[in-house]
Amino acid sequence: MAKSKFKLVIGDAGALNQVKAVIPSDLAKKKDHTYVSVAEPLAQHIMREIDKGSIIRYPKTVGKPKQGDLVIEALDELAIRKNKEIAKFRQQINKLFLSMNLMDMYDFMMINNKFNSLGHFIHEGNKEEVYLAIINSGDEQLVTDLENYLTAMEELNDINKRYKRYRDDIHRIVDAKDDAELDDIINSLGNL
Repeated sequence: MAKSKFKLVIGDAGALNQVKAVIPSDLAKKKDHTYVSVAEPLAQHIMREIDKGSIIRYPKTVGKPKQGDLVIEALDELAIRKNKEIAKFRQQINKLFLSMNLMDMYDFMMINNKFNSLGHFIHEGNKEEVYLAIINSGDEQLVTDLENYLTAMEELNDINKRYKRYRDDIHRIVDAKDDAELDDIINSLGNL
């Protein structure tokens, strides 16, 4: 039997499995995802339905779904618009996370560990006191580390603030009652 070229990415929807995406089999490598192999004609059918904005589910009792097992729920125009806007917004937040340099994050954690090992435990209640102790220590490398730490902390705080705004804005989009309200929300969002 030929190996399937496509896999469904499956999510839990109560008594049903929900198809989150259809991907090429060679991309199905994440251990925290559930995949189900399907034949190409069924994969193409599901992709067309997803492109139309439909939600595709099938009973959990079915191992490998066939077209007759699928429960296809067409969304109304407002729901489709909401999903498209959320997808655009999600792209912005993904770009934001990708812009964060992982090496800077690593350096931040290593500097924090260094401070902790030297007895400089920085938290909201004592940060100014600890910063002054490091500055007054006379150790130029510690002062440089503190500067790098503060720069990274500022970047992380900015990203965290923008992520929280993203999360709140997604809820606003989901809760929109009609097209006019959704338009108002979209127009007020701007970029992250």
